[in-house]
Amino acid sequence: MLQTKEDAVHIMGELTFVVAMLRLLQDSGVRCVASTTVRSVEETEQGVKQSRFQFVKFREYPLA
Repeated sequence: MLQTKEDAVHIMGELTFVVAMLRLLQDSGVRCVASTTVRSVEETEQGVKQSRFQFVKFREYPLA
């Protein structure tokens, strides 16, 4: 993987997979980040819930 100072891998998902991938990537010198969001939930008069997720920022993973 070619890497510049600003390159990173955005990794999220199932915990066991993420931890394993973090170790492999970080051991290779790859910066890994997760995204953070704010969730807002609206409920209609009919009782239907709608969730919206708004991106906030990327957070770098600590070394695994």
